[in-house]
Amino acid sequence: MRRMLVLVVMSLACKRGEGHGTGATAVFDVSPDRAQIGYDAPFSISVHFRDTEREQVDVRWTQVGGPALRDIAVTERGYRFSARTARLSECRETPLPWGVVPLSPRTRGEVVLQAEWRLASAAVSHRERIIVAAATRSRGLPNVPVDQQLYLGGAGWRIKEAPPGGRATLEVRDGVTTLRPDARGIWQLNDGDGRALRIQAGRYVETPLDCGRAGCHVEIARAVQSSPMTWALARRLQERELVRDAPSTETRPANDLSCALACHTTGEPGIHDGGFFDVASDLRISSSLQGVSETLQLPRALRRLGSVGCLACHGPSALPEADARWSILRSDVCAHCHDAPPRYGHVVAWRTTSMAHADQDPRARSDRECTSCHTTWGFLEKIGRPDAGEAESRVRVPPAGVGAVGIACSACHGVHDASADSRERRHLLRAPRLLAMFDDVPAEARARSATCIACHAPRDAARPSRSEGRRAETVQPSLAQASASALWAGRAGIDPETGQPLVAPSPHLAVEGGCVGCHTGGPDAIEHGQSHGFRADGSRCSSCHDGARNVDWADERVRIEKQARALWNDLLALGALVHVKEAATEPTSKPPHATTVVKRDAPMPLARAAYDLSLLLEDRGFFAHNLPYARLLLEKAQPPIERARAARHHHGERDR
Repeated sequence: MRRMLVLVVMSLACKRGEGHGTGATAVFDVSPDRAQIGYDAPFSISVHFRDTEREQVDVRWTQVGGPALRDIAVTERGYRFSARTARLSECRETPLPWGVVPLSPRTRGEVVLQAEWRLASAAVSHRERIIVAAATRSRGLPNVPVDQQLYLGGAGWRIKEAPPGGRATLEVRDGVTTLRPDARGIWQLNDGDGRALRIQAGRYVETPLDCGRAGCHVEIARAVQSSPMTWALARRLQERELVRDAPSTETRPANDLSCALACHTTGEPGIHDGGFFDVASDLRISSSLQGVSETLQLPRALRRLGSVGCLACHGPSALPEADARWSILRSDVCAHCHDAPPRYGHVVAWRTTSMAHADQDPRARSDRECTSCHTTWGFLEKIGRPDAGEAESRVRVPPAGVGAVGIACSACHGVHDASADSRERRHLLRAPRLLAMFDDVPAEARARSATCIACHAPRDAARPSRSEGRRAETVQPSLAQASASALWAGRAGIDPETGQPLVAPSPHLAVEGGCVGCHTGGPDAIEHGQSHGFRADGSRCSSCHDGARNVDWADERVRIEKQARALWNDLLALGALVHVKEAATEPTSKPPHATTVVKRDAPMPLARAAYDLSLLLEDRGFFAHNLPYARLLLEKAQPPIERARAARHHHGERDR
């Protein structure tokens, strides 16, 4: 109980006391499980004041954040506040994934309450903010901290075997089975279908930090030394020191770091998990870290838990078994901190994109022709992920029944990727090797956009290169699987008559930031991470383009797309293109490369024209990426198709 009471005092330091002057000292009594009260669960907060024996104080309560509470009751002049937390279904989307359910700051049911009071003899009011939550954050991984209430997706759960000393039992809360491991070791569970789940529970402070020892992850350990996550706490302390003498209170950050530490250290506030907060409580060190200017001033036990190290993402205890390690690829691991809108809305913005649903189609997440650009694991395998060998790549493939994972955070951001461009290391962006056609892309644009370019380009650049000579001119091209970055760069097209590359100027190649120089839009009211919505910001065009021409461009887009689709239908009628069997029922519901193939014996000019048209039709933003190049592709594709159509008509007339 001593630990929990200290934690309450520590966490209450966050955003406290807006009033000043003489007044009563408030003492709040909150449930020891204030960090994981439970969904659809009752709780209460009582308050009493010191030094107010002669004077009555009225307390007013307001909910200022989080999902709406139910059954609110304020009694005893505001000295007691009672309510019921929101339901799980009100906090996160359903259905729940099988196994340990991931929970983020947005979905954990965190509620911010404000108590306000003023003595008759005082000049100002006093306010105190109190945070309670239905659950603690969860990465959704099967290696978990002890004392954390886990929510399990699935049905019919039972504990087959508990570790020595484990006495926890399964409970049903808000219609979901829960488990709160109370002992270190393996908890073997089975669901109603007999499917096994091995949960490995441990304490952060007792988990060895020897990931980089010889024979293990030496290169990874070396790479993370330059990661901003590794120095998150140290950097925050330095920032506080640098601006502590700022003249304005508006520009001076709070000396209290309690609000930031949950995402700048390892462990969860409010539970006995051996994390930073838990160890700080044992050492009687306030989480505000007053007087601490660098991590070296902290005890060794806290230094090893400071910042976002291996355990902060991978969890305590041993690594999960091989068949469960794929789950580190989900966005839920990053959502542990980056899903806290409006301050941190990276994951919320990402969920609005097509990337979040890239593998929603079963074929997209299973066909090896599709997985390289429709799944996270396939993309990492495609670019030759430096932090995993071939065997490890195979075990990272999600098992059947998991459903869509999308192109998640770890596809673009390599936390321990030593190949990441040093200039963009603060963004942890990967630096995949690109096709030769992108060699002239400015270095800054490559650094910011390489992961975008890698997927949004034709897979094999079906065009002759300088080294291939005339041999490539006889290779029949397939359709382009993607093309946005190719059009943006003014590359990848083939002259249907000669087989030579179609190259044209790229008006947007010099845009600062490359792809993300324009694609910065996302959901409103997000302070950080809005750009992860990847919407094109049309306002950026006005610096170079006259807004009066927008109508003309819209008309031109419709004209080009209409003409391209007419030529595409001509190729189908001529037999140069054929629908794949899977697209027989709805041939227009998917992009061209997923529904159509070039016929093996198609005449070479028609095959090349089909490829050029697929470049244009695969890119929904062709008119913005490179309108002149889109016109060129259409112009070059049209003559051979019209000749073939005329020849067919002529033969038809002659046969009659």
